[in-house]
Amino acid sequence: MAAAIGRAASAACLVVLSFAAYALGSHQLTLVRVAGGSMSPTLTHGDVCVVRASQRVAPRDIVLVEPPGHASRVLHRVFWVRGDSIFTKGDANPVADFEPVPCRAVVGRVALTVPVGRFLQSLATRMGW
Repeated sequence: MAAAIGRAASAACLVVLSFAAYALGSHQLTLVRVAGGSMSPTLTHGDVCVVRASQRVAPRDIVLVEPPGHASRVLHRVFWVRGDSIFTKGDANPVADFEPVPCRAVVGRVALTVPVGRFLQSLATRMGW
């Protein structure tokens, strides 16, 4: 039951944010659903982030990257910028990611977070799930 409510809430948020992006006429926005806990407590599994296209990043920015050789995108914080590469780190991880990411692999920076995951965790706790 909780999983079904979670999927429905996430889907509803994605639909609302998609319409908002369309209404604003921005094709430079990407919606990303947070999967996993590497960015806790800043981002929670199930949260939805609006990512604005940009390759200009600075330390402490949360970015969406497509690391070369990886099958999926990664949403992590910029830990360090060195030349044409960045080093990223999940807030919950004790050390920075091992491989540097080329700046050209940056999809964009997180502009807005919708805390759907936190809401669902709170709801599950209150309902005793």
